[in-house]
Amino acid sequence: MAEQQSPLTDEKRRDELVRIARTGDEQALRERYELLPACHRAAHAPEYRALFEDESLAGYILERMYELEKKKIPGFMQQYGLSREEAEAVFTFEMYGAYAVNRHYHWKRDDAWFHLQMLLLQFVTAGETGIQRRKDRR
Repeated sequence: MAEQQSPLTDEKRRDELVRIARTGDEQALRERYELLPACHRAAHAPEYRALFEDESLAGYILERMYELEKKKIPGFMQQYGLSREEAEAVFTFEMYGAYAVNRHYHWKRDDAWFHLQMLLLQFVTAGETGIQRRKDRR
C-alpha cells in the first residue's frame, strides 16, 4: 500500500497538501485523500485495520513504515537546510506523532478525523515554513 502513493512526486504531493492546509478546506482534503501518507489509507483497508488497532504491533508497524518512507529524509535535508540528524528528527516527529494521534482516535475516517487531519496538516506545514525561513536567513 505504501507503494500505491499518488502518481505525484513526493514534492508535488507535499505542495498540494500545503495548498490544502493553507485553505483549511476539509472537503478538499477528503477529495484528495490519496495525498495523505500510506498509513492513513492502510488503516482503513479491511485487511489491515486489525493490525493498526493492535497496540502490541504498533512498534513493529511504525518501524516498517519508517523503513519504507525514510527515503524522504534527504529531501528534508535539502529543502530545509538540515543536517541528517535534524532531518531524521523532524521526519520521526511527523511520522510517530501522526500515528499516535490516529491510533488514539481509532483511525476513524469521519468528520472529526478529517478535522484533526487538517489541524495536524496545518501544524506541520506551519512548522516547515518556520524551518524554511530559518534556512533562508542563513
